[in-house]
Amino acid sequence: MNQPETLLHARTPSHGVDSTHPPAHGAFFPELAANFPLTLVNHPSAYRYSQPWYYGIRDNYSYTQLFRDRDQIWFAQSPTGGGGKNPAWDFQWFIPDYQPGEAYGFVMRAHYAAWSDHATLQKSVQKHLSALAQD
Repeated sequence: MNQPETLLHARTPSHGVDSTHPPAHGAFFPELAANFPLTLVNHPSAYRYSQPWYYGIRDNYSYTQLFRDRDQIWFAQSPTGGGGKNPAWDFQWFIPDYQPGEAYGFVMRAHYAAWSDHATLQKSVQKHLSALAQD
C-alpha cells in the first residue's frame, strides 16, 4: 500500500515491543531462532521508512545517522535501551544469502549540528544523502 511520506515521531511502548523498522522497499526478513535473545531484532513494527536516515535531539543539538539506501539498514528503537529513561536508537544490518568467508560492508554518515527545526535539518542532510547514493 502506497502512503504519502510523513515525519514520524516514533516511541515504542516498552523495550522490544514494535521496535524494529525495516525499509519500505525491503523484501528480506531474517529467520531467527525461537530463543533469539535480542528483542530489538525480532519485534518488527508496522512502520516502514522511506528515507534512510533518522535523528534525535538533545538540548540544542541534533544527531543524525544516514545510510545508503541499497544497504537496507533497519532502524531499531527502545524507550529504555540506553538505561533508565534514556531512549536508544540503533540500527541493524542483515545480509541475505551471506557466504562464510566473504567480506561484507555498509556505508553510513553521522551528522551533528545545532538544532533549529526539521526542515532545516532535512535540507542540511540532503548533501550527505546525495553523496551516499553515489557510493
